[in-house]
Amino acid sequence: MKIHSHYDNLKVSRDAPQEVIRAAYKTLCQKYHPDRRIDDPDAERVMKIINASYAVLSDPVQRKEHDEWLARKEREAAAAAAPPPPPRPATPAQQKNQQKTQQTNWQAATQTKRDASPRPQPRSSAWTSQARIDPRAAPQKPRAAAGFALRKISLRSWIAIGVCAFFGYVAISESMTPWPFTRNTSTSYGSPYGARDEGDGDGGASTEGKRRALAAMSSAQAATSPWTNDASAGSDAASSARPAFARPTAAPNGLPWPSTASYLDGMPVGADGGHSSVTIDNTSNRFDVFAKLVFNASVFDQPVRHFFIPAGKSFTLLGVAPGSYDVRYQNLDDGGLYKSQNFAVTEQDSGNGIDATNVSITLYSVPGTVQPTTIGRGDF
Repeated sequence: MKIHSHYDNLKVSRDAPQEVIRAAYKTLCQKYHPDRRIDDPDAERVMKIINASYAVLSDPVQRKEHDEWLARKEREAAAAAAPPPPPRPATPAQQKNQQKTQQTNWQAATQTKRDASPRPQPRSSAWTSQARIDPRAAPQKPRAAAGFALRKISLRSWIAIGVCAFFGYVAISESMTPWPFTRNTSTSYGSPYGARDEGDGDGGASTEGKRRALAAMSSAQAATSPWTNDASAGSDAASSARPAFARPTAAPNGLPWPSTASYLDGMPVGADGGHSSVTIDNTSNRFDVFAKLVFNASVFDQPVRHFFIPAGKSFTLLGVAPGSYDVRYQNLDDGGLYKSQNFAVTEQDSGNGIDATNVSITLYSVPGTVQPTTIGRGDF
C-alpha cells in the first residue's frame, strides 16, 4: 500500500537522483510560483509544500529518515489490511464439550424462565369489573441500543471499512492535487541543440480562411495562452462576448520572443542524453508558434522542452532520449492550441554504433493530411 510522501509532492520516483529532483523542483517553481499565479489563492500554499518537500529530499540525512518512515508506514498499512488467519477446526473432544455446554446453558435458561413466569391465581365465584390479565403474555423486551448493534460488527468488517475509507481518501486527495506528475525528466543546459531554418511554404493565401473556419469550430474550447488570462478568439457570434486574443509581448520566461527558431532561455530542458532528433516543420504556416515537446508518461504527460518557431521556419530538437512523445503548440496569431499525433523515439545498438530515430513533425493550422487535435488550455 502506497503512502503519500514528499516524492509525490515533487512527482518523482523514490530512487530519483538529485539532478532529477532539482529539475522537478525548478519546473514546479516556475509553474506554481505566486508571482506567476496571481489569481490563484492556493499558489502560496502549493509553493510552501513544494519548498518543504525539496528541503527534505535535497538533504541526504533527511531523505534517509523520510525513506525509513515511508517503509515503516507501508509495513503498518499492509499489516492492517491483511485479513486475519482462519480459525482452526475444533477437535472431536472440543466439539463434544461445546455441545455439552450449550445443552447445560439451554436447560438453565429454560428453568430460569419457568421460575420467573407468574403462577395462575384460583378462580373466584364473584364478578369483577376489572379486566382479566393473561399470565402467559410475556412482557415485551426493550430494543437493543445502537451501540450494542455496532459492537456486533466483526473485526474483519471494521478492517474492510477502514481500508475502503483509506482508499477513498487517497483517491480524493489525488484528484485535488493542483499540479501534474513529473517523471523521467532532467535538466541540462549544455546539450548540443541545433536549429534548421527553411523557406516559406505554399498555400499562404488560403491559410487565413482555414484559420477562421477552425476558430469557429473550436470556439467552445476557448483556448488561451497558458501564462496569461487572455481569452482566445472564437467564432463571430462569440467574439462580441469575449475579448479578442492578444499576443503576449513577452514569452513565458519573461523575456522578449526570440527573433529566430530557438529554445526559450531559462526554461527547463529534459529528455536529453539520447541520439535521436525531432524536426518541427512550420514552413507551411504564416504564423509564429510557441511549442512544447511533451513526454507521454504512464500517468500524466510532462512537457520537457519549450521552444519558439517563426512563421515559415523549422526547428530541430537534438539529443532526444527514447520514449513516447507528442508536440503541442499555440498559434500566436489567434491563440489556437493544437496537439500532434503521438510518436515514438527508439534507439538500438548496432555493430557500427547506435541506430537512432529522426522524426519530422509538420504543424498545421487546420486539419490536413495529418490531422492535429484541438486542445484546451489545461492540456497545453
